[in-house]
Amino acid sequence: MKKYLLFFIFILVFTIIGVIYFHDDGYDSIEDKVKLVNQVFLKQVDSFSAMRDIQINHHSTKRELDKEISSYLDSILNTRMIIESILSKSSSFDINRIEEDTYLFDSIVAINSQSNKLNRYLSSFKKILSEDNKHRTKKYTEIVSLLNKKEIDCYVKKVSRVSDNMVLDAGTLEFLNQNKDYWYLENETIIIKKRRVFDEYQNVKNSHLKEEISVKLINDSTGPVIETKNVTIYLNQKVSLENYVNCYDEVDDEVTCWVDGSYDSSKVGEYPINVEAVDQSGNSSESSFVVKVIKKVNQKPYSIDVIRNQNVVIVYGLDDEGEYTKIIKVFTCSTGSNNGTPTGNYTTSKGAVWGALFGGVWGQYTTRIVGSILFHSVPYYSRDKGNLEWEEYNKLGTQASMGCVRLTVRDAKWIFYNIPVGTAVHIYDGSIPNGVAKPYTPKIDGSNPNRGWDPTDDDYSNPW
Repeated sequence: MKKYLLFFIFILVFTIIGVIYFHDDGYDSIEDKVKLVNQVFLKQVDSFSAMRDIQINHHSTKRELDKEISSYLDSILNTRMIIESILSKSSSFDINRIEEDTYLFDSIVAINSQSNKLNRYLSSFKKILSEDNKHRTKKYTEIVSLLNKKEIDCYVKKVSRVSDNMVLDAGTLEFLNQNKDYWYLENETIIIKKRRVFDEYQNVKNSHLKEEISVKLINDSTGPVIETKNVTIYLNQKVSLENYVNCYDEVDDEVTCWVDGSYDSSKVGEYPINVEAVDQSGNSSESSFVVKVIKKVNQKPYSIDVIRNQNVVIVYGLDDEGEYTKIIKVFTCSTGSNNGTPTGNYTTSKGAVWGALFGGVWGQYTTRIVGSILFHSVPYYSRDKGNLEWEEYNKLGTQASMGCVRLTVRDAKWIFYNIPVGTAVHIYDGSIPNGVAKPYTPKIDGSNPNRGWDPTDDDYSNPW
Protein backbone atom coordinates (compact mmCIF):
# COMPACT_ATOMS: atom_id res chain seq x y z
CA MET A 1 0.00 0.00 0.00
CA LYS A 2 2.82 2.39 0.91
CA LYS A 3 4.47 1.60 -2.42
CA TYR A 4 1.33 2.70 -4.40
CA LEU A 5 0.97 5.82 -2.26
CA LEU A 6 4.54 6.93 -2.96
CA PHE A 7 4.06 6.27 -6.67
CA PHE A 8 0.88 8.40 -6.69
CA ILE A 9 2.67 11.30 -4.94
CA PHE A 10 5.55 11.11 -7.43
CA ILE A 11 3.13 11.28 -10.40
CA LEU A 12 1.31 14.26 -8.82
CA VAL A 13 4.53 16.26 -8.19
CA PHE A 14 5.84 15.50 -11.71
CA THR A 15 2.53 16.67 -13.23
CA ILE A 16 2.63 19.99 -11.28
CA ILE A 17 6.23 20.64 -12.34
CA GLY A 18 5.35 19.88 -15.96
CA VAL A 19 2.45 22.29 -15.90
CA ILE A 20 4.62 25.05 -14.43
CA TYR A 21 7.58 24.47 -16.73
CA PHE A 22 5.75 24.07 -20.02
CA HIS A 23 3.21 26.83 -19.43
CA ASP A 24 3.04 29.03 -22.56
CA ASP A 25 1.37 32.22 -21.34
CA GLY A 26 4.44 34.17 -22.52
CA TYR A 27 3.60 33.51 -26.19
CA ASP A 28 0.43 35.55 -26.46
CA SER A 29 2.01 38.60 -24.82
CA ILE A 30 4.91 38.57 -27.29
CA GLU A 31 2.50 38.16 -30.19
CA ASP A 32 0.50 41.08 -28.84
CA LYS A 33 3.63 43.18 -28.81
CA VAL A 34 4.40 42.33 -32.42
CA LYS A 35 0.85 43.32 -33.37
CA LEU A 36 1.30 46.60 -31.52
CA VAL A 37 4.49 47.35 -33.40
CA ASN A 38 2.88 46.57 -36.74
CA GLN A 39 -0.12 48.74 -35.85
CA VAL A 40 2.20 51.60 -34.99
CA PHE A 41 3.82 51.44 -38.41
CA LEU A 42 0.37 51.42 -39.94
CA LYS A 43 -0.29 54.58 -37.81
CA GLN A 44 -3.16 52.98 -35.92
CA VAL A 45 -1.64 53.12 -32.44
CA ASP A 46 0.40 55.80 -30.65
CA SER A 47 4.03 54.66 -30.40
CA PHE A 48 4.41 55.83 -26.79
CA SER A 49 1.46 53.69 -25.73
CA ALA A 50 2.97 50.74 -27.56
CA MET A 51 6.30 51.18 -25.81
CA ARG A 52 4.58 51.28 -22.43
CA ASP A 53 2.77 48.06 -23.25
CA ILE A 54 6.04 46.42 -24.30
CA GLN A 55 7.61 47.36 -20.98
CA ILE A 56 4.93 45.51 -19.00
CA ASN A 57 6.40 42.50 -17.23
CA HIS A 58 4.95 39.16 -18.20
CA HIS A 59 5.58 35.54 -17.29
CA SER A 60 7.76 33.32 -19.42
CA THR A 61 9.70 30.18 -18.63
CA LYS A 62 12.43 31.54 -20.94
CA ARG A 63 12.78 35.02 -19.54
CA GLU A 64 16.10 35.91 -21.18
CA LEU A 65 14.82 35.27 -24.69
CA ASP A 66 11.58 37.08 -23.93
CA LYS A 67 13.61 40.03 -22.64
CA GLU A 68 15.69 40.17 -25.83
CA ILE A 69 12.59 40.14 -28.05
CA SER A 70 11.05 42.98 -26.02
CA SER A 71 14.25 45.00 -26.30
CA TYR A 72 14.29 44.37 -30.05
CA LEU A 73 10.75 45.72 -30.40
CA ASP A 74 11.68 48.73 -28.24
CA SER A 75 14.52 49.59 -30.63
CA ILE A 76 12.21 49.42 -33.65
CA LEU A 77 9.60 51.67 -32.05
CA ASN A 78 12.29 54.13 -31.00
CA THR A 79 13.58 54.28 -34.58
CA ARG A 80 10.09 54.96 -35.88
CA MET A 81 9.68 57.94 -33.51
CA ILE A 82 13.03 59.42 -34.55
CA ILE A 83 12.09 59.15 -38.23
CA GLU A 84 8.72 60.77 -37.62
CA SER A 85 10.48 63.62 -35.80
CA ILE A 86 12.82 64.23 -38.74
CA LEU A 87 10.01 64.09 -41.28
CA SER A 88 8.04 66.64 -39.28
CA LYS A 89 10.71 69.29 -40.02
CA SER A 90 9.79 71.10 -43.23
CA SER A 91 12.82 73.36 -43.80
CA SER A 92 15.50 72.08 -46.17
CA PHE A 93 18.18 73.48 -43.86
CA ASP A 94 17.28 73.02 -40.21
CA ILE A 95 20.13 72.51 -37.76
CA ASN A 96 17.71 71.10 -35.19
CA ARG A 97 17.58 67.88 -37.22
CA ILE A 98 21.26 67.14 -36.58
CA GLU A 99 20.48 65.37 -33.34
CA GLU A 100 17.68 63.26 -34.85
CA ASP A 101 19.91 62.20 -37.75
CA THR A 102 22.61 61.05 -35.36
CA TYR A 103 20.11 59.19 -33.17
CA LEU A 104 18.53 57.56 -36.23
CA PHE A 105 21.86 56.10 -37.27
CA ASP A 106 22.50 54.84 -33.73
CA SER A 107 18.99 53.38 -33.53
CA ILE A 108 19.32 51.43 -36.79
CA VAL A 109 22.63 50.05 -35.54
CA ALA A 110 20.84 49.03 -32.33
CA ILE A 111 18.14 47.18 -34.30
CA ASN A 112 20.74 45.20 -36.23
CA SER A 113 22.61 44.43 -33.03
CA GLN A 114 19.44 43.24 -31.28
CA SER A 115 18.52 41.13 -34.32
CA ASN A 116 21.92 39.41 -34.29
CA LYS A 117 21.62 38.82 -30.57
CA LEU A 118 18.17 37.24 -31.00
CA ASN A 119 19.49 34.86 -33.64
CA ARG A 120 22.26 33.78 -31.28
CA TYR A 121 19.72 33.14 -28.53
CA LEU A 122 17.46 31.16 -30.85
CA SER A 123 20.41 29.09 -31.99
CA SER A 124 21.42 28.29 -28.40
CA PHE A 125 17.86 27.38 -27.40
CA LYS A 126 17.70 24.86 -30.20
CA LYS A 127 20.56 23.01 -28.53
CA ILE A 128 19.21 23.35 -25.02
CA LEU A 129 15.57 22.38 -25.54
CA SER A 130 14.53 18.75 -25.68
CA GLU A 131 12.71 17.25 -28.63
CA ASP A 132 9.41 17.72 -26.83
CA ASN A 133 10.01 21.46 -26.47
CA LYS A 134 11.51 22.37 -29.85
CA HIS A 135 8.11 23.72 -30.80
CA ARG A 136 8.89 26.60 -28.39
CA THR A 137 11.90 27.68 -30.49
CA LYS A 138 9.84 27.40 -33.64
CA LYS A 139 7.08 29.55 -32.21
CA TYR A 140 9.55 32.26 -31.09
CA THR A 141 11.06 32.30 -34.56
CA GLU A 142 7.61 32.73 -36.08
CA ILE A 143 6.86 35.60 -33.71
CA VAL A 144 9.97 37.51 -34.75
CA SER A 145 9.23 36.92 -38.42
CA LEU A 146 5.77 38.49 -38.00
CA LEU A 147 7.35 41.93 -37.71
CA ASN A 148 6.68 44.15 -40.74
CA LYS A 149 10.15 45.42 -41.68
CA LYS A 150 8.99 46.86 -44.97
CA GLU A 151 7.43 49.80 -43.16
CA ILE A 152 10.80 50.61 -41.53
CA ASP A 153 12.52 50.52 -44.89
CA CYS A 154 9.89 52.92 -46.23
CA TYR A 155 10.53 55.41 -43.44
CA VAL A 156 14.30 55.23 -43.89
CA LYS A 157 13.94 55.94 -47.62
CA LYS A 158 11.79 58.98 -46.86
CA VAL A 159 14.47 60.32 -44.51
CA SER A 160 17.12 59.73 -47.16
CA ARG A 161 15.15 61.82 -49.66
CA VAL A 162 14.84 64.65 -47.14
CA SER A 163 18.58 64.45 -46.36
CA ASP A 164 19.37 64.69 -50.07
CA ASN A 165 17.77 68.14 -50.10
CA MET A 166 19.87 69.33 -47.16
CA VAL A 167 22.95 71.49 -47.69
CA LEU A 168 24.98 69.60 -45.04
CA ASP A 169 25.71 65.91 -45.37
CA ALA A 170 25.96 63.32 -42.61
CA GLY A 171 29.65 63.88 -41.83
CA THR A 172 29.22 67.62 -41.35
CA LEU A 173 26.02 67.11 -39.36
CA GLU A 174 27.82 64.70 -37.06
CA PHE A 175 30.70 67.15 -36.53
CA LEU A 176 28.34 70.00 -35.67
CA ASN A 177 26.40 67.77 -33.33
CA GLN A 178 29.54 66.77 -31.46
CA ASN A 179 30.49 70.44 -31.05
CA LYS A 180 27.01 71.88 -30.53
CA ASP A 181 28.13 73.95 -27.51
CA TYR A 182 30.54 75.96 -29.65
CA TRP A 183 28.34 77.37 -32.45
CA TYR A 184 24.99 78.95 -33.15
CA LEU A 185 22.90 79.79 -36.21
CA GLU A 186 22.46 83.42 -37.29
CA ASN A 187 20.63 84.26 -40.56
CA GLU A 188 21.43 80.82 -42.02
CA THR A 189 25.11 81.36 -41.20
CA ILE A 190 26.89 79.09 -38.77
CA ILE A 191 28.84 81.21 -36.26
CA ILE A 192 31.56 79.16 -34.55
CA LYS A 193 32.60 80.42 -31.11
CA LYS A 194 35.97 78.63 -30.81
CA ARG A 195 38.93 79.01 -33.14
CA ARG A 196 39.94 75.39 -32.52
CA VAL A 197 36.49 74.15 -33.62
CA PHE A 198 36.54 76.50 -36.64
CA ASP A 199 39.90 75.11 -37.78
CA GLU A 200 38.67 71.52 -37.35
CA TYR A 201 35.55 72.37 -39.35
CA GLN A 202 37.64 73.42 -42.33
CA ASN A 203 38.98 69.86 -42.59
CA VAL A 204 35.50 68.37 -42.27
CA LYS A 205 34.13 70.79 -44.86
CA ASN A 206 36.77 69.86 -47.41
CA SER A 207 35.84 66.20 -47.23
CA HIS A 208 32.07 66.24 -46.55
CA LEU A 209 30.38 69.46 -47.63
CA LYS A 210 28.17 69.12 -50.70
CA GLU A 211 27.70 72.87 -51.24
CA GLU A 212 29.41 75.91 -49.85
CA ILE A 213 27.56 77.36 -46.87
CA SER A 214 28.36 80.48 -44.88
CA VAL A 215 30.41 79.51 -41.83
CA LYS A 216 32.28 82.16 -39.87
CA LEU A 217 34.45 82.41 -36.80
CA ILE A 218 32.86 84.71 -34.26
CA ASN A 219 34.11 88.29 -34.38
CA ASP A 220 36.70 88.39 -31.61
CA SER A 221 37.36 91.95 -30.50
CA THR A 222 37.85 91.32 -26.81
CA GLY A 223 41.22 90.79 -25.19
CA PRO A 224 42.08 87.76 -23.06
CA VAL A 225 40.90 87.46 -19.48
CA ILE A 226 43.68 87.90 -16.91
CA GLU A 227 42.97 86.53 -13.46
CA THR A 228 45.39 87.61 -10.70
CA LYS A 229 45.44 87.87 -6.95
CA ASN A 230 47.67 89.75 -4.57
CA VAL A 231 50.40 87.69 -2.90
CA THR A 232 51.59 87.98 0.68
CA ILE A 233 54.86 86.27 1.55
CA TYR A 234 57.22 86.24 4.50
CA LEU A 235 60.75 87.57 4.57
CA ASN A 236 63.16 85.41 2.55
CA GLN A 237 60.29 83.33 1.15
CA LYS A 238 60.48 82.61 -2.59
CA VAL A 239 57.42 82.04 -4.80
CA SER A 240 56.80 81.64 -8.54
CA LEU A 241 54.65 84.57 -9.69
CA GLU A 242 53.28 82.56 -12.65
CA ASN A 243 51.36 80.44 -10.14
CA TYR A 244 49.28 83.50 -9.23
CA VAL A 245 48.31 84.41 -12.81
CA ASN A 246 45.78 82.74 -15.13
CA CYS A 247 45.30 84.00 -18.71
CA TYR A 248 42.61 82.60 -21.03
CA ASP A 249 40.39 83.64 -23.93
CA GLU A 250 36.80 82.69 -24.77
CA VAL A 251 37.62 82.21 -28.47
CA ASP A 252 41.31 81.28 -28.59
CA ASP A 253 42.73 78.38 -26.62
CA GLU A 254 46.29 79.67 -27.08
CA VAL A 255 47.10 82.89 -25.20
CA THR A 256 50.53 84.45 -24.80
CA CYS A 257 50.88 85.70 -21.24
CA TRP A 258 53.89 87.19 -19.48
CA VAL A 259 54.65 88.68 -16.08
CA ASP A 260 56.71 91.87 -15.81
CA GLY A 261 58.15 92.82 -12.42
CA SER A 262 60.04 91.42 -9.46
CA TYR A 263 60.22 91.62 -5.70
CA ASP A 264 62.94 91.62 -3.05
CA SER A 265 62.12 88.91 -0.54
CA SER A 266 64.80 90.16 1.86
CA LYS A 267 63.03 93.48 2.45
CA VAL A 268 59.63 94.24 3.88
CA GLY A 269 57.48 96.16 1.38
CA GLU A 270 54.94 96.09 -1.46
CA TYR A 271 56.06 95.34 -5.02
CA PRO A 272 53.78 96.01 -8.06
CA ILE A 273 53.76 93.30 -10.76
CA ASN A 274 52.34 93.88 -14.26
CA VAL A 275 50.78 91.21 -16.50
CA GLU A 276 50.10 91.39 -20.25
CA ALA A 277 48.33 88.86 -22.48
CA VAL A 278 47.68 88.63 -26.25
CA ASP A 279 45.28 86.23 -28.01
CA GLN A 280 45.56 84.77 -31.54
CA SER A 281 43.39 87.56 -32.94
CA GLY A 282 45.86 90.15 -31.73
CA ASN A 283 43.69 91.47 -28.91
CA SER A 284 45.64 92.35 -25.76
CA SER A 285 44.86 92.89 -22.10
CA GLU A 286 46.76 94.22 -19.11
CA SER A 287 46.43 93.73 -15.39
CA SER A 288 48.52 94.01 -12.24
CA PHE A 289 48.81 92.70 -8.72
CA VAL A 290 50.96 93.31 -5.65
CA VAL A 291 53.50 91.12 -3.87
CA LYS A 292 53.62 92.07 -0.21
CA VAL A 293 56.63 90.97 1.84
CA ILE A 294 55.94 90.91 5.59
CA LYS A 295 57.48 89.72 8.81
CA LYS A 296 56.27 86.44 10.21
CA VAL A 297 53.91 88.23 12.59
CA ASN A 298 51.79 85.14 13.04
CA GLN A 299 54.73 83.15 14.39
CA LYS A 300 55.26 82.28 18.01
CA PRO A 301 57.48 84.84 19.78
CA TYR A 302 60.09 82.25 20.68
CA SER A 303 61.87 79.15 19.43
CA ILE A 304 63.82 76.80 21.73
CA ASP A 305 67.02 74.88 20.99
CA VAL A 306 68.12 72.06 23.30
CA ILE A 307 71.76 71.17 22.59
CA ARG A 308 71.65 67.69 24.07
CA ASN A 309 75.36 66.89 24.29
CA GLN A 310 76.09 70.31 25.83
CA ASN A 311 73.19 70.23 28.31
CA VAL A 312 72.23 73.74 27.31
CA VAL A 313 68.85 75.30 26.44
CA ILE A 314 68.77 78.44 24.28
CA VAL A 315 65.59 80.48 23.81
CA TYR A 316 65.55 82.56 20.61
CA GLY A 317 63.28 85.50 19.81
CA LEU A 318 62.38 87.17 16.49
CA ASP A 319 64.69 89.76 14.97
CA ASP A 320 63.61 92.69 12.79
CA GLU A 321 63.43 90.43 9.74
CA GLY A 322 61.19 87.88 11.37
CA GLU A 323 63.89 85.28 11.98
CA TYR A 324 64.73 83.53 15.25
CA THR A 325 68.20 84.95 15.77
CA LYS A 326 67.90 86.99 18.98
CA ILE A 327 69.07 85.05 22.04
CA ILE A 328 66.58 85.71 24.84
CA LYS A 329 67.60 83.15 27.49
CA VAL A 330 70.33 80.55 28.04
CA PHE A 331 69.74 77.80 30.62
CA THR A 332 71.90 75.02 31.99
CA CYS A 333 69.99 71.72 32.02
CA SER A 334 70.29 67.99 32.49
CA THR A 335 69.24 65.84 29.51
CA GLY A 336 68.71 62.07 29.56
CA SER A 337 71.43 59.71 30.69
CA ASN A 338 73.00 57.78 27.82
CA ASN A 339 71.37 60.21 25.35
CA GLY A 340 67.93 59.28 26.67
CA THR A 341 66.45 62.55 25.39
CA PRO A 342 65.25 62.09 21.77
CA THR A 343 66.58 64.44 19.09
CA GLY A 344 64.18 66.00 16.57
CA ASN A 345 61.79 68.89 15.99
CA TYR A 346 58.77 69.17 18.27
CA THR A 347 56.25 71.71 19.58
CA THR A 348 55.31 72.40 23.18
CA SER A 349 51.97 71.55 24.75
CA LYS A 350 50.35 72.29 28.08
CA GLY A 351 51.89 71.12 31.37
CA ALA A 352 51.22 71.63 35.09
CA VAL A 353 52.59 73.58 38.06
CA TRP A 354 53.25 70.24 39.73
CA GLY A 355 53.63 67.20 37.49
CA ALA A 356 54.02 63.53 38.42
CA LEU A 357 57.29 62.02 37.14
CA PHE A 358 58.62 58.47 36.80
CA GLY A 359 59.59 56.78 40.06
CA GLY A 360 56.86 58.39 42.16
CA VAL A 361 58.57 61.78 42.30
CA TRP A 362 57.34 65.27 41.33
CA GLY A 363 58.55 68.16 39.21
CA GLN A 364 57.61 71.84 39.30
CA TYR A 365 56.46 73.80 36.23
CA THR A 366 56.25 71.01 33.68
CA THR A 367 55.92 71.83 29.94
CA ARG A 368 55.40 68.93 27.56
CA ILE A 369 57.81 68.60 24.59
CA VAL A 370 56.76 65.26 23.10
CA GLY A 371 55.14 62.19 24.67
CA SER A 372 56.49 61.81 28.21
CA ILE A 373 59.47 64.14 27.58
CA LEU A 374 59.05 67.40 29.53
CA PHE A 375 60.80 70.57 30.63
CA HIS A 376 60.60 70.57 34.44
CA SER A 377 62.51 71.35 37.61
CA VAL A 378 64.85 68.94 39.34
CA PRO A 379 62.64 66.22 40.94
CA TYR A 380 61.15 66.45 44.44
CA TYR A 381 60.43 63.47 46.68
CA SER A 382 56.93 64.87 47.26
CA ARG A 383 54.81 67.88 46.32
CA ASP A 384 56.70 69.89 48.90
CA LYS A 385 59.03 72.71 47.83
CA GLY A 386 61.34 71.83 50.74
CA ASN A 387 61.76 68.21 49.67
CA LEU A 388 64.13 68.59 46.69
CA GLU A 389 66.42 65.78 45.49
CA TRP A 390 69.45 68.02 46.10
CA GLU A 391 71.93 65.43 44.85
CA GLU A 392 70.18 65.52 41.42
CA TYR A 393 70.21 69.30 41.53
CA ASN A 394 74.02 69.19 41.74
CA LYS A 395 74.05 67.17 38.47
CA LEU A 396 72.66 70.07 36.41
CA GLY A 397 74.91 70.59 33.40
CA THR A 398 75.38 66.85 32.91
CA GLN A 399 73.24 64.03 31.52
CA ALA A 400 71.26 62.76 34.48
CA SER A 401 67.53 62.43 33.76
CA MET A 402 65.43 59.58 32.37
CA GLY A 403 64.83 61.64 29.22
CA CYS A 404 63.22 64.88 30.35
CA VAL A 405 65.03 68.22 30.27
CA ARG A 406 65.66 69.23 33.90
CA LEU A 407 66.09 72.90 34.82
CA THR A 408 66.30 75.04 37.91
CA VAL A 409 62.92 76.13 39.27
CA ARG A 410 63.60 79.68 38.05
CA ASP A 411 64.25 78.52 34.47
CA ALA A 412 61.42 75.93 34.36
CA LYS A 413 59.02 78.59 35.67
CA TRP A 414 60.09 81.08 32.98
CA ILE A 415 59.38 78.53 30.24
CA PHE A 416 56.06 77.57 31.87
CA TYR A 417 54.76 81.16 31.93
CA ASN A 418 56.39 82.65 28.82
CA ILE A 419 56.45 79.93 26.16
CA PRO A 420 53.11 79.61 24.28
CA VAL A 421 51.66 76.23 23.42
CA GLY A 422 52.90 75.24 19.95
CA THR A 423 56.35 76.77 20.30
CA ALA A 424 59.00 74.96 18.27
CA VAL A 425 61.60 72.91 20.19
CA HIS A 426 64.67 71.64 18.32
CA ILE A 427 66.72 68.98 20.14
CA TYR A 428 70.08 68.11 18.61
CA ASP A 429 73.77 67.46 19.31
CA GLY A 430 76.20 70.21 18.38
CA SER A 431 78.36 73.05 19.54
CA ILE A 432 77.27 76.00 21.63
CA PRO A 433 77.06 79.06 19.31
CA ASN A 434 79.97 81.48 19.36
CA GLY A 435 79.57 84.16 21.99
CA VAL A 436 77.17 82.09 24.10
CA ALA A 437 78.32 80.98 27.57
CA LYS A 438 76.87 78.08 29.50
CA PRO A 439 75.50 79.50 32.78
CA TYR A 440 77.12 78.36 36.01
CA THR A 441 74.82 76.63 38.49
CA PRO A 442 76.07 76.68 42.11
CA LYS A 443 76.12 73.40 44.02
CA ILE A 444 74.14 72.64 47.16
CA ASP A 445 76.10 71.60 50.24
CA GLY A 446 74.56 68.43 51.62
CA SER A 447 75.23 69.57 55.15
CA ASN A 448 73.23 72.76 54.66
CA PRO A 449 69.84 72.60 56.41
CA ASN A 450 68.31 74.41 53.42
CA ARG A 451 69.35 71.70 50.99
CA GLY A 452 65.71 70.65 50.41
CA TRP A 453 65.01 73.94 48.61
CA ASP A 454 66.01 74.98 45.10
CA PRO A 455 68.11 78.12 45.60
CA THR A 456 66.52 79.76 42.53
CA ASP A 457 62.91 79.31 43.67
CA ASP A 458 61.37 82.78 44.22
CA ASP A 459 58.81 81.46 46.71
CA TYR A 460 58.69 83.82 49.76
CA SER A 461 59.16 80.79 52.06
CA ASN A 462 62.51 79.85 50.47
CA PRO A 463 65.14 79.98 53.25
CA TRP A 464 67.89 80.68 50.78
